[in-house]
Amino acid sequence: MFHSLCKRAAGHPDQTFLLIIDEINRGDLPRIFGELITLLELDKRNLSVDLPVSKRSFSVPPNVRIIGTMNTADRSISHLDAAVRRRFAFLSVGPDPDAVSGTVGPLDLAAFFESLNSRIAHHLDADHQIGHAYLMRDGEPIATEEDLAAAFHHEVVPLLEDYCLGRADLLHRVLGGLVDQDTGRPVLMSPQDLADALATEFTSDTTGPDA
Repeated sequence: MFHSLCKRAAGHPDQTFLLIIDEINRGDLPRIFGELITLLELDKRNLSVDLPVSKRSFSVPPNVRIIGTMNTADRSISHLDAAVRRRFAFLSVGPDPDAVSGTVGPLDLAAFFESLNSRIAHHLDADHQIGHAYLMRDGEPIATEEDLAAAFHHEVVPLLEDYCLGRADLLHRVLGGLVDQDTGRPVLMSPQDLADALATEFTSDTTGPDA
C-alpha cells in the first residue's frame, strides 16, 4: 500500500498524498517500516534505496505526508520508539466542547461535557479526559435522551470504570450522585431521569464531591 502511494505521488508532484495510520503507537513501527524509516525524514526524500526482498529501487517523494493518531491515555504510548518520535511532529488535539453544542432535555450537552472532563482532569489527569466523539452520532451532537443514555451507560461509564481501576471512591468523585453509595456502581435510570440527573450533578461545580 505504501509503495503504491509513493508511486502515485511521484507521478503527481503537484498534489499532496496522505497516509493516515490510526493508533500508530500500537504497531512495532521500526519493524513495520524497517530501513524505510530513514526515508521519512524530509531531507531524505527522493533518496533511493534497494529493497532487500524485491531488490527494487524505492524512494519516498516529498509530497507524501504520514499522519498518525494515538490516545494519550493509552499506556503503550511510552513504548513509541525514539527513532520514530524524531521523525514526527506532535500536535495535541484536546476535547472540543463546541463540537457537542446543543441540549438534550434539560441538559446543556457542552456544559456537561466540560464539567465531566474538568472532574476527570482533577481526579485522574488531563490525558484521561473523554473525547467529544462519545457524545456525537453521525457527525452531530447527541440530540435525544435515548442516545444520551446509550452513550453514557454503554460507552462513557465503562471507560471511566476502567480508568478508575475498580476504585468506587474515585468513580464517585468523578460521577458524584450518579454512583450508588452502597454498591459503588453507577445508578441505572430511565433516559429522561438520566438527563435530569446529569443536569443537576454537573451544572453547579466542576470538581465533584469530596474534591
